[in-house]
Amino acid sequence: MAFDAEVELATVVSDVETYEQVPPVDLVLLSYLQIPDNHQRRLLKRVTRWLNPGGLVLVVAHDKSNTVGGPPDPSVCYSVEQTVAALEGLRIEVAEVAQRETPAGIALDTVVLALKD
Repeated sequence: MAFDAEVELATVVSDVETYEQVPPVDLVLLSYLQIPDNHQRRLLKRVTRWLNPGGLVLVVAHDKSNTVGGPPDPSVCYSVEQTVAALEGLRIEVAEVAQRETPAGIALDTVVLALKD
């Protein structure tokens, strides 16, 4: 899809807690990165600096209220409120707990989309 749209796509494999993004990017995707609360806050504050104006941060992760699948330790799960607070300075476009059907039942995910003006 990116090729057909002539969009440049770069991927990086790195330790997310020590990586420093240069140059700025248009999208940071944090997908099911289940790390402790204090690491979440630090990382979310850092990734806001990685964005171009108009860039987006999309967080999709197991919610603290989730009881189906996912990590058994809620301290590595996210909450909409904590995620939004950590993305201070960005415009929040979406902030919700999304339901996802799984074979084991309904799973709950934090979904936050934020824009750098």
